[in-house]
Amino acid sequence: MGRRKETKLPKGITAHGGVMRIYFSYHGRAYRKSTGLPPTPDNITLVNAMLTQMRAQKALGTLDIEDHFPSKASTEIKHLTSTSLGELVKEECDRKLRIGAWGLSTHDRRIDTFNKHFVPAFGMLTLLELKPAHVRDWLKKQTFSSAYASQVLSLMRFLYTAAVGDGIIDRHPFAHIKPGDYLKTTSTSQRKQRINPLSFEEVERVLNASPDRERAFWGVGFYTGMRLQELLALRWEDVDFENDTIHIQRAVKRRVTDEEYVGETKTGGSDRIIEVDAEVIRHLRYHRQFTQLEGTFIFKPTISSRRSPHVQKAENVKRRFFRDRDRYSFTQVGTLWPAALQRADVSLTNRSPKQIRHTFASIMLSEGMSPMQVATCMGHASLSMLEKHYAKAIMQGKKKRRSLDITSMRGATN
Repeated sequence: MGRRKETKLPKGITAHGGVMRIYFSYHGRAYRKSTGLPPTPDNITLVNAMLTQMRAQKALGTLDIEDHFPSKASTEIKHLTSTSLGELVKEECDRKLRIGAWGLSTHDRRIDTFNKHFVPAFGMLTLLELKPAHVRDWLKKQTFSSAYASQVLSLMRFLYTAAVGDGIIDRHPFAHIKPGDYLKTTSTSQRKQRINPLSFEEVERVLNASPDRERAFWGVGFYTGMRLQELLALRWEDVDFENDTIHIQRAVKRRVTDEEYVGETKTGGSDRIIEVDAEVIRHLRYHRQFTQLEGTFIFKPTISSRRSPHVQKAENVKRRFFRDRDRYSFTQVGTLWPAALQRADVSLTNRSPKQIRHTFASIMLSEGMSPMQVATCMGHASLSMLEKHYAKAIMQGKKKRRSLDITSMRGATN
């Protein structure tokens, strides 16, 4: 048998792995790429014609080398500008899962959030097609909180930050949009559903039914009105037992990866020293025996609770559930709180751990503490927040103060 005759290829074309490659020189730089075509006579003619056209464009000075040999950067730019936002967000979420930045539960939760609220409105738009008007119109139709709206939008923020940095777009389409300016105003009845404080009697039942090591956490929360993130970050050094004060100067926060860390308080005004009553001091003195020798943070789980089956079941959490052994985590409080209410036979309806703070405000205001005093304790810079959410309690407090004043006046005249 004779040797198979090799097909002679034109200049600038070679065969490798059964397909043709083209080589081209432009401005002193060599370019090459695979055509994906086998070296058949028809394919050779086709590829050679393409090379001939490129040489002609080069001679005329009209050649755009990126059209024929796109760089990795230009390929990525083309992908960003031609792929739907829904697909791009999913790709980024998958990437975070793949590199270990997110766990499976976080990944699934973020995807579900985006698919539920964003994709139906404009998930099929491309990065270049989304305009500020789209975002504003979408916000006007929503009834959730501005914080939740920001969380939904944050799933796309990385795309637009990168696009601005790469010069693909001039500005971020929702960088200067404040969700609270466009969201539907919730009705008074809806607002009342979100604020469902415990009564004084219910507070007492929760405290009496709580385990010894857990009781001080709820007690300090109910009697000081601290934000949950401030309560979690509280250290023994912040408590002045001689002067009955607590210095609130740090808070637990979450990164985009859901990882918790201890940072500064919410605002400058939130860094404050508050006077506390004897009940708070009593709870803290009793709690010393459990955690004062274990580290800096006041409220922390036991070793056994970190490993309990109840803690392990909800998600793979529960590795991150108690990741920081020095203190309670948000996730743990989210599990301990409903258990505390159930033990005390107290309703769980519309009662997240945020109701601890609402309970303090409602009870103190209705018992006659001045709104300014309550605002100072809670770390509010003004009275507007109290007036918005606790109008009924403020009125009850005014009536009580008026009644006490009248009683006092009568006693003075007798």
